[in-house]
Amino acid sequence: RFTYDSLSGRLDHVERSGGEKNTEAFANYDSLGRLSELVICTEGQACRVRYYEVDEDYTERVYEPAQSIELSFGKRNAYRTIFGMTAEKKQRADLLRERFYDLEGRLEEIRNYNKNTFTHGWAFEYGPDGLKTKAWAFNAAEKVPANTYEYDEDGRLITETSYVWLNGKTIVRLPDDAPAVLRYEYDARGRLIRTEKNDAHTSRVQEYTYYEN
Repeated sequence: RFTYDSLSGRLDHVERSGGEKNTEAFANYDSLGRLSELVICTEGQACRVRYYEVDEDYTERVYEPAQSIELSFGKRNAYRTIFGMTAEKKQRADLLRERFYDLEGRLEEIRNYNKNTFTHGWAFEYGPDGLKTKAWAFNAAEKVPANTYEYDEDGRLITETSYVWLNGKTIVRLPDDAPAVLRYEYDARGRLIRTEKNDAHTSRVQEYTYYEN
């Protein structure tokens, strides 16, 4: 279930139920209307916080608060003493993701990190009409074709074909004759109402319902 704020229509609350655990997410925005904070709460677990920053080079970075233990000799007010050393809790912010945009606001590249170490990323190509046509997956060792996209005459995405999937930082290629295909359907008002994903092993359908205020 999605809830939007009354002033700008921005998404500010998401509630997911029906699974093993219910999950809620709350969004906050900066003075320019950009996402600045996301709080994710899962039933029975501590809430997680992610912070979003955008710099003048059209780069968005996402951080997650984390704690580390710093060992040293002879510090007072120590958190704990281990073999003559002191250990103090330190708060830090781990980089989770970077998104790079061009001057026209199109997403050019995504880089994902684990404890500030790069793991894998995605790069995107666009056609003359500005629509995304191709995606590449890359890690520290290789860069391979990952997705292609098709659109209807109104510029709506109707088919997304995937040729790889990622297992952590490892790029796994799908069989050449069995890529994963995701199809989109829209209603007369152009709203997404159905997706269908098929690959060599599974088929999954999702349907979307809209409620009028």
